Amino acid sequence: MAACGAALASCYLPGGHWLPYWFVFIPYLWVIEEKTPGKALLMGWVFGSAAWLVGAPWMLKTIEVFLRVGPAQASVFFAGFTAVHGFMFALPAWAARFPSAGLSRRFKLRSSSALALAFLPAMLVIDGYYPQLFPVRAAGSQLSHLPNLQLIETLGNAGLGLLLLSFNAALFAFLRAWTRERALPRGLAAGMLVLLALAAGNEAYGRRRIAQVDADIAARAASRGTLKVSILQGSLAAEVKNLRERFSANLGRHLGLMDEAMKSAPDLVLWPETTYERVVEYPQGAKPQDVRVEGLPLPEALRRDIPHGVHLLLSAIGEEELAPGSFAPDGRPKKVHNISLLVGPGKEFLGLIEKRHLIPFGEYMPLGGVFKRLKRMSPNTWNLTPGTRQELLVMKDGTRIGVLICYEDGLPEYSAGYSRLGADLLVTQTSDTWFGPQMAENHLRAGALRAVEGRKYLARAVNTGVSAVVDPVGRVVGRLEPDERGVLSVPVVRMEACPPQARLGGLVYSLSLLLLIAVLLSSRP
Repeated sequence: MAACGAALASCYLPGGHWLPYWFVFIPYLWVIEEKTPGKALLMGWVFGSAAWLVGAPWMLKTIEVFLRVGPAQASVFFAGFTAVHGFMFALPAWAARFPSAGLSRRFKLRSSSALALAFLPAMLVIDGYYPQLFPVRAAGSQLSHLPNLQLIETLGNAGLGLLLLSFNAALFAFLRAWTRERALPRGLAAGMLVLLALAAGNEAYGRRRIAQVDADIAARAASRGTLKVSILQGSLAAEVKNLRERFSANLGRHLGLMDEAMKSAPDLVLWPETTYERVVEYPQGAKPQDVRVEGLPLPEALRRDIPHGVHLLLSAIGEEELAPGSFAPDGRPKKVHNISLLVGPGKEFLGLIEKRHLIPFGEYMPLGGVFKRLKRMSPNTWNLTPGTRQELLVMKDGTRIGVLICYEDGLPEYSAGYSRLGADLLVTQTSDTWFGPQMAENHLRAGALRAVEGRKYLARAVNTGVSAVVDPVGRVVGRLEPDERGVLSVPVVRMEACPPQARLGGLVYSLSLLLLIAVLLSSRP
């Protein structure tokens, strides 16, 4: 089981192959079929823990640096991380094995067929709903073969996950029946043929859609022109970022990159997450004249700090001033947010958005308000407040930008919301400073899914890399390597499409949950 878990992890690693995911759950099901539900749970946990152990070794260094602990203590925390996340593959093993005997008796199914039938909704429910620190979904396993991935514009990650897991479940039942009976039952043979046809059809559909989207991009570029986006990658180390005494040096580094970016005459320049290191102050329901930077009106402060005349998408820490007598949940008279701020060429305020999905242990401490010692154990953890609204930031030419801050690009619901609002372009502003090169690549791969789902360009501004531009079929059309300092300038095309997944992406997960409940209830004596 551990080897199978490692094979699954290989699909998600940079340079990994997409094919193992189509077969890796066959031995998983083979092992748990003869086990009791409790032992199936254990076997699934071994599978999942091995997958996370192989897929996320970068967490060791992150824990060591972020929590300021030694290698031994970091190993303990990492073991806990893999155990909790590995459990996401233990639950489907139990949820498939527990009802399979009852299903077999009630509906006169082979034990392997009953197990496969219960496994499919159980695994899909986990794929959609299991809480993960850094979400990983079945669809992400296919990023190294883009034709397979194009289905997600229709039914989202769940639709592709359904195809992948159905193929595993059906092939398992097919092979199990053959090894036991040395014959091919008609129903299983017909079902297998249907799934093979669907897999081949998905490949053909993907290739056709890539050609169609490429043609659409070319037509839009010819009729509407392109938007030149320049991305700054300053590569500020964690030790010097957001230090008051380093403000001038850090700003100077980015101003030097601004000088370089302006040579390509950009329409929009992107700064990575919280690299404008001043505090932006604004009252609730901010109006342009109300936004200030450490006491100065926003335009005045920006003309002093960043004199270049171009649309800027900055990222900073924002302090939202509350009405008199109002207090944030932690008792402060201000809410502190991670924000993105759009300004025009004359430094006029065009809008800001607040990060809504905060990273536990990074931007807030779970239960930190109750157990004060937890916060003291993690001195690098912020105490931020999540935003509550999703809004587009609109340039003066009408270009509508959907901004995903930090790991919001790992969650499809945020980019789907921007598609429904009519975004022309997706932008990620993040800082993977704590995580190292492997996680930077994994984060880029997660973001690429959002570009395909929404059929939009995704421009990623990442402090230490990988800054990149991903096109609407998932190709990386420009990138800066980890820890490289420089500017990436790429023309993008405005794509305001709202694919079906933006409205239906969660439907398959919801139906899977209902089916799982039905399976569990129908298996009772």
